[in-house]
Amino acid sequence: MLYSLSVFLAVTLMLVSSTWGHIITYLPSKGGGVSYSFNIPENTASDINGTIYLQLSAPSHAKWIALGQGERMAGGSIFLIYPSPDGSVTLSPRKAFGHLDVFYDPNIQAYLLEGSGVHDGVMTANIRCDNCMHLDNGDNIMGSSSSWSWAMCQGYPLVSSDVAVQIHKHDIHGSFTLDLTRAIGGNSSNPFLDLTYPHHDVTPFSREHVIDDALLYSKRVAHGVMTPIAFVLMFPGFGLLLHIYPTRHTVLWMHVPMQIIAACVALIGLGFGVSVSMDLKLSKGYHPTIGYVLVGVVVLIQPVIGIVQHLHFRRSGGTTTYGVLHRWLGRLLSAIGILNGGLGFYYAYQHTEDIPPVPPIIYGMVCGGVCMLYVFVVMWRREKTSSQAVIAQLQTKSLQNKSGLDQGSDNLDRAQSGSVESSSILEKKWQLS
Repeated sequence: MLYSLSVFLAVTLMLVSSTWGHIITYLPSKGGGVSYSFNIPENTASDINGTIYLQLSAPSHAKWIALGQGERMAGGSIFLIYPSPDGSVTLSPRKAFGHLDVFYDPNIQAYLLEGSGVHDGVMTANIRCDNCMHLDNGDNIMGSSSSWSWAMCQGYPLVSSDVAVQIHKHDIHGSFTLDLTRAIGGNSSNPFLDLTYPHHDVTPFSREHVIDDALLYSKRVAHGVMTPIAFVLMFPGFGLLLHIYPTRHTVLWMHVPMQIIAACVALIGLGFGVSVSMDLKLSKGYHPTIGYVLVGVVVLIQPVIGIVQHLHFRRSGGTTTYGVLHRWLGRLLSAIGILNGGLGFYYAYQHTEDIPPVPPIIYGMVCGGVCMLYVFVVMWRREKTSSQAVIAQLQTKSLQNKSGLDQGSDNLDRAQSGSVESSSILEKKWQLS
């Protein structure tokens, strides 16, 4: 009897739970009160097509908030909300065609439901979407690891009823995954007002990736400044010290420590670049790959070649193949680093169109000036060394000629002395005879 009652209660609870449905909620860790809720009706889940329900909520002081389908904003439909002049909210369904190119799309069948508006300092949008079960690539959104993205802009609220109004860049954005199978159930026309729907906070079970745009911008600037300083200014400039001050102390007391500093700057700049690529999930590409190889060679290989050459120079006093390789490899690495910096601007434009046009122009002008200065100093040192060699050769010949004249004078004196001695002997012989 007790067993039968237990089975009956279990089956009843399952049926009631399925009838009531479920609402799952995700709260971004840096959202400041932003939340996103989901419900998938039973009919929609079984057909993999139909209506879904979403709720976007945020403090009323937010300028706007958005929820996007897919890991990136360009993956599917975007639901953007902001306060309306009449005290309610404006829902602007949009599509993204890039990082900042977000446009109103009237083909998205999304509508506001009862309960939407600004109440008690909270902006809420209850949304029904009739054609949002699939991403732009045809994949459906269902699954235990459904990908979504979100963004918000803080500051003075954007109050407008224009669904196509231009928006400011977000301050915080991110992505997260959901087990949408936990949101299946019920067939209510407005589940967010149905008190029989249980709510579940699935934030602890979601894989999230949150990006603070201010911090991201600082890291991008640090990477874009430190790596050019290392490869455009420090490596070539400190290499020129050997041409400007060619003394036996220049290598150990100037060239080596300064190049170590340059390598550290390049390594730190690479670290900022890696952090940016991890934030944007763009670790692959020609620009980062070249950067990894460049910094690896600069930090690990180039110093070893220089040390081997210096040890050989201390023993023999002459240069070797290692010295030539160290010099030309350094020049090659600097040249590739300069080119990769230019490629970096192009690479960044493909993913973040908000880069102003002035920095690439300044970068090109500085690179051109450094290249001309480097060639001038190298040619100047070569010409000066050649002139010094000619002067030294002339001085050597002059000393050799002077030495020859002195030797000839000594021979003449010895010859004259011998002649005198001979005449004296003859005179003695004559007197004796």
